[in-house]
Amino acid sequence: MPEVSPWIDARFQGSIEPVNELLEAQTHRRFMKSHLAIYGVPFFPGTKYVVIGRDTRDVFMSLWSHYSAYTDLAYELFNDLERPGAEFPRCPSEPRDLWPRWIGERWFDWENDGWPFCSHNHHLSTWWNWRHLPNVHVMHFADMLANTEGEMRELATFCEIDVSEERWPAIVEAVQLDSMRKEVLSGANEDLAAMIFEGGVSRFLFKGTNGRWRDVLTDDDLALYMQSATQLDPGLRSRLEGGRAKDVRHDY
Repeated sequence: MPEVSPWIDARFQGSIEPVNELLEAQTHRRFMKSHLAIYGVPFFPGTKYVVIGRDTRDVFMSLWSHYSAYTDLAYELFNDLERPGAEFPRCPSEPRDLWPRWIGERWFDWENDGWPFCSHNHHLSTWWNWRHLPNVHVMHFADMLANTEGEMRELATFCEIDVSEERWPAIVEAVQLDSMRKEVLSGANEDLAAMIFEGGVSRFLFKGTNGRWRDVLTDDDLALYMQSATQLDPGLRSRLEGGRAKDVRHDY
């Protein structure tokens, strides 16, 4: 929920001043969301940073679900007169029309892919290089799906949060996709989702699954992925493609 965990680098949500005021007024332990590379956020030894990775191809499918559902209002917000760069383009009609540009072109000079958004590969690479720091914790979406409670327990340990055993079933249930949809539908965020996405909450919290790219991307498309993936650190690539528990073979 943005009123609890604001997305601090989302310009389309308005000025940063109200966000700062909201954070200053909070009395609980603060936690914020960001899509920035490690050098784009203030870094403090006493602050804990949780980094979520995902297979790049799954990221593309999730991004497509959002991009293809943006409303006219969303484009107006993205393309305000004070935007720092070029006009954000309308979404192509098919995912495979977007794929070659997304995986092979940059929006920012310091990246190799990600057009017209930021590069998932570059973003994760910057954090991966500093994963050894005691206040950086790298997680993977596939691991979180396969072993939700185990990953949450590890996260709680990293954050130094004590959770009583009787609370764990309810906490695990609260992070399931259907539970999160109900949570959004019960608050003011339902209206915000409908303003940004055609289909509202159901499009914002769409599938939450992996592997949908297998029914969309062709062998030629995956060859473009291979070209991009070879630029990744081998350890990061293996982690992104399969999570930490899976023995990954690069055979596509």
